[in-house]
Amino acid sequence: MKLNFKYLISILLFLSIATSVEGSTQAIILAQADNEVIAKKQKDKYANIVATDKTLSRLQHRENFTANIDKVDSKYIVRVDSFKSGETLATTYLTLKEYFPNAFVMENIEKNDKVVTDKIVTKEVIVESEDRLSWIAIFSLAIVGILSLFVSSLQIRKIDNRYTKMQEKQHTLELFLTQMGENIYSLTKEVIEDGEDGDSSEVKLKLNSVKNKLFDETRMMIYFLRLKSKKIKIIQEKFNLNTMLSNILGTLSSNFSNSKTELIFDIDHDVPKIISSDLLHLSEILIELLQNAMQNTIEGQVKLDIKLSGKDKLSFRISDTGVGISGEDLEHLFIPTYTDDGEYKGVGLYVSSELANMMGGELVVEKSNSQGTTISCIVPFVDPNSEEKRKYRLPDITYVKKSVLLCENNKDAAKAIKKMLGYFKYDVDIVASQKLISKVVDISKYDMIMGDIVNLDPIDTGIIQVIRKEKPLKVVNISSAFSTESFHPHDYIDEWLKKPLSQERLCDLIIVLFDETGKQSVNAKAKNRVENTKIIHPKDMKRLSNIKTENFKIFNGTKVLVVEDSFIDQKLFQNILERGGIKVVLANNGEEALEKLYQKDQNIDLVLMDISMPVMDGYEAIKRIREDDKFINLPIVAATSMTLDSDIEKMFRVGANAYIGKPLNISYLYAALNHFLGVENSTDEENSNRKEKVIQDIQGLDFKQGIKNANGSEELYLEVLNEFVLAYGDSNNTIRRMVEENRYQQAKRLCLDMKGLTSAIGAYEMFDIVDSMYKQYLYNNVHLIPKFVETYDDGLVKLMKAIEDYRKM
Repeated sequence: MKLNFKYLISILLFLSIATSVEGSTQAIILAQADNEVIAKKQKDKYANIVATDKTLSRLQHRENFTANIDKVDSKYIVRVDSFKSGETLATTYLTLKEYFPNAFVMENIEKNDKVVTDKIVTKEVIVESEDRLSWIAIFSLAIVGILSLFVSSLQIRKIDNRYTKMQEKQHTLELFLTQMGENIYSLTKEVIEDGEDGDSSEVKLKLNSVKNKLFDETRMMIYFLRLKSKKIKIIQEKFNLNTMLSNILGTLSSNFSNSKTELIFDIDHDVPKIISSDLLHLSEILIELLQNAMQNTIEGQVKLDIKLSGKDKLSFRISDTGVGISGEDLEHLFIPTYTDDGEYKGVGLYVSSELANMMGGELVVEKSNSQGTTISCIVPFVDPNSEEKRKYRLPDITYVKKSVLLCENNKDAAKAIKKMLGYFKYDVDIVASQKLISKVVDISKYDMIMGDIVNLDPIDTGIIQVIRKEKPLKVVNISSAFSTESFHPHDYIDEWLKKPLSQERLCDLIIVLFDETGKQSVNAKAKNRVENTKIIHPKDMKRLSNIKTENFKIFNGTKVLVVEDSFIDQKLFQNILERGGIKVVLANNGEEALEKLYQKDQNIDLVLMDISMPVMDGYEAIKRIREDDKFINLPIVAATSMTLDSDIEKMFRVGANAYIGKPLNISYLYAALNHFLGVENSTDEENSNRKEKVIQDIQGLDFKQGIKNANGSEELYLEVLNEFVLAYGDSNNTIRRMVEENRYQQAKRLCLDMKGLTSAIGAYEMFDIVDSMYKQYLYNNVHLIPKFVETYDDGLVKLMKAIEDYRKM
C-alpha cells in the first residue's frame, strides 16, 4: 500500500525542530509558497504593511522584529520573529491577520538555527505491511506531530486570550471616539446654559473650568487627527528645561486655581539645564500626566522628580497621594473611556503614551494603591553642554555660601527647595511656619528668610522688620502657584515667588536679591530701553467686547512676526491676523526670529514672542533684540502660557513691552496690537456697530455648531477642519479597498472614527451615513456593507466641497 506522507512529514519535522530548540523566540507564520518569487512578494507585502501602519511601524522600530523566508522541503515559509513581549506579538498578529487570513502563531523558532532540509524525506514513502521500521518511523513522527500541535494549541490559546484583551481595549477606544463629538457638544451646551444663569463668581469659575476642558479636548482632537494622518514629527532640538517647567506650571495654575494640592518639583543637581529633545511633545506629555495626578488628588501633594536614567535618558517621575487607581482602570489607563456621569477620561493620556513611544521613550505605571499613584515618563535626550561642570553660575563669589531659614510645612517641598539652594552652597535650616517663634529661632543669624511670610505671626514679622534695620536680611515670600490670593506690597518683603520652584528661578532670585548695583539683572542698554519704553502690564490691558476677526482689518498692511513653536498656536495667530490683512511672518524659535528680523526689507512692525521654545527661548531672543539700537522702538508682546508674576516680571526685565496669556484670547490680542500699532482705540459701541459678515448656510456642514464645539473659536475650528481633511479626506478610497479585501474590522474602526469626528465638526449628514454603516456590524449584516460604499463616497465628496466652501467665506 502506498501512502503520500511527503508534505505531512515535512511539516511534522519542521514542527519538531521548531519546538525542540531552547532559548527560542515566538514567530508568526504569514504564508507558504511553492516558489521563492511568490514568497518574496509576500514578504514585500508585509514590508509595505509595516511601513504604512502606524502601530506596526512603531512596534518594529522599538523591538526590531523581522520577516524571513525558510525553505521547508519544496515549500517556502514566510515568518516574522524576534518578538520581545507577548503583547507585541499579539498586536502584530491581530493586525497582520487581516492581510494574511491564513497566518498563525508558532512558539519556539530559533532565529539563528536553520532548518536542516537535507534530512527531510523528499520522495514518496512506500509502506509495506512487513516494513516495521517504516511504521515505527511514521508512528514516531506522528507522536512528535501530536506533541507539537499540542504545544501550538496552548500558544494559540494564549494568543486568543491576548486577542480578547486587545479587542476589549480596541472596543473601549472606539466607543470613546464615537462619543467624543457628543461630549464636546454637551460641554458647549453647558457653557451656553451657565452663561445665561448670571455673573456670580461661582458661575464664572465654573464657566472657566468648562471652557478649559472644551479647549483641551479640541486640542486633543487635533493631536488625534495628526496621529491618524501621521503628521506628527519628532524633532530633537536644544531647550532650557527650566523654561519648559515654568510654561507647564503656568498651564496648571490656570486649570487648577484655588487648588489645595501641593505641587513639588524635585530636580537632581546632575540634570542638565539645557537638553536636546522634543520640547513641544515632552511638554504635552508632562502637562497631561501632571493634570491627571492633580485631578486624582483633592488634597495632598503631587511631586515631579527629574533625574538621569543612565547616560542618555531622563526620568520624569510623577507621584501623587490621591486615592489610587483600581486594577481595571489601571489596565486601561492609556485607553480613553467615559465615566458613568458622561465625563471623558484618558484621551490626553492616550495621546501622551503615543507621543512617548514616538520619542523612543515610554510611560510606566510604577505603582497605584490607596496611598497614591506613581507614573514615570522616560525619554532619551542629549546633553549639548556635557563638558560644562556648572550648569548654573552666579556672577560673583559673594553671591554664594549664604545662610537661609526656610519656613515650610510640607517636608517634601522643603527638602526640594533645600536641595536647590544647596547647589549654590547655601546652608538651609527648615522650620514649620506655625512653629516659628522668634524667641526660640534666632532669625538675625541668617542672610535670608523664605516662606509664607505674610501669614506669619505678627510678632515674628515685627521682629523681622527690626532685624532688617540692623542688617541686610533678605525676605522672600513664597506662596502656592494655585493661590488666587492677592497681596499688598510690604516694605519688609523683597521678592515674591510662587512654588514649586526650579533651579533657574532660584538662581535669578539670588542675583536680583544680592545685586546691589542692578548691573547683573539686565543688559544696560536693555535696562534703559525698559525704563523709557511704552509698557502695558496685564492689569492695565483693556479687554474690549464684541471683538471678532473682522476688527483686525484696522491693522491692514502691517507686518507681524509670530515667534511660536506650537503648530496649533501658529495656525491660530495666522488665521486671526491674516483675515485682517496683516502680513504674518513665522519663526519657530528665537534664533529663527533674529534671522527674520535681519532679512533685507523685512520691516517688522510688531513681534509676538512665545517664551518656552527650543534652540533659543523667548527670554534670550528679547535680550538679543534689545541689544541692537536698530530695534529700540520695536514693540515685543510676550504671548505665553506662563502666568507667574516672577516669570512675567522677567519678560519685562529683559525688554518685553506687553504680555498676553494662553489659551489665546482674541480681545487681549486686539488690545495689544491696538496699543502699539498706533491705531485709535475703538469703543465697544463702534465694535458692536461694525458690519457683520453675511454668513450663508452650507449644506452638509453645520459650521456654526462646529465653532461652538471649538470653544467659540473660528480659528481653532478651521484648524480642526484642516487636520480632518488631511487625515480623512481620502477615506472613501480607503474604505473601498478595505471592503474589497474583506477587511471589515478595519472598515468598522474607520466608521467609528468618522462618527466621533463628523459629530464634532458639525457634519451631520456624513454622520448619518457612517452611523448607518456601523449599525450593520451591530446587526450582523456585514454582507450589506458593500452597498454603502458608494453612499460613503458621495457623502464624503459633498462634505469636502462644503468644507472648501466654508474656507472661502
